[in-house]
Amino acid sequence: KAFVEVLLAARDHGMDILETACAMALEQRTVTVTVILNLVHRLAHPLPPPPQQTPEALHLKEEPTADCSRYDTLRGKPYVH
Repeated sequence: KAFVEVLLAARDHGMDILETACAMALEQRTVTVTVILNLVHRLAHPLPPPPQQTPEALHLKEEPTADCSRYDTLRGKPYVH
């Protein structure tokens, strides 16, 4: 059953990723289905890069205000709920 689960991971993510995950599990000496599948998912879906710092020139100097009544003026008459 465990072997089938590992083979199904190859179908979903590719044999290259599965081989890499198995090699990593062997290096760590923790060869279990759970560890291999965890490594496969980490290799297939890596974490996004950390957020970048925004340059000071791109920071807002004045926060915009929400004015929903502008949409009523576009319609020509106020809308009453």
